[in-house]
Amino acid sequence: MIWRCATYEFDTRMPIVMGILNVTPDSFSDGGQHDGFDAALAHAERMAEEGARIIDVGGESARPGAAPVSVDEELARVLPVVRALAQRDVCVSIDTRHAEVARACLEAGAAIVNDVSGFRDPAMVDAVRDSDCGLVVMHMQGDPSTMQNAPSYDDVVADVREWLRDRAAALEAAGVAHDRICIDPGPGFGKTPSQLSDYEATMLAGIPNAPSVYDLNVNPDLAVQRRQQVVDCMVDEGYIEEGEIA
Repeated sequence: MIWRCATYEFDTRMPIVMGILNVTPDSFSDGGQHDGFDAALAHAERMAEEGARIIDVGGESARPGAAPVSVDEELARVLPVVRALAQRDVCVSIDTRHAEVARACLEAGAAIVNDVSGFRDPAMVDAVRDSDCGLVVMHMQGDPSTMQNAPSYDDVVADVREWLRDRAAALEAAGVAHDRICIDPGPGFGKTPSQLSDYEATMLAGIPNAPSVYDLNVNPDLAVQRRQQVVDCMVDEGYIEEGEIA
């Protein structure tokens, strides 16, 4: 399948590396390491040299228990970096839940909007509808500040699959082309260790007849790549014990 992201196209039958660049003081993967402009650009260039075809810029932490930041603060963090990378012909993804941030970054040259809340906010749908950007639709139960407070599912695999199917269908109904949409099951975002294990065993291991995001005929995101960072964060925040999940 081809994932169309503004002037960029990606064949999702082949692995695509997305480099994560958090210009925040508190993100679970690299918070505080690249929150200065020069450091952010240097790290993005290094990831591109190492094979990243997309640089995902985030200005609000989505680690478990993270507090939200204002739109103005998020814009101050991400907009200069997004603009500078786009001017260097980098395929930039903006990781945001806020329509004002999405709009500003698209105007600055971002080619993808990555929404950890799955475009539940109608304003986010409005922000991307008339663009030609790619979308990453992630599943998360609750929000970063509450998502690990006893998340509950009847069947984590089936529930997440159906939620992603419905969100993709709603975006298409709103006028977003099918080949612009990429889905992300959100491992570790509103999922307990046992739910995460169940998810991996079926959605990633290819158990026969099990429901899977790969049955949805939508571009799947390489969400598994951030799995260990999520697990490490859950240990650090006290949600699980070290070694509780491999």
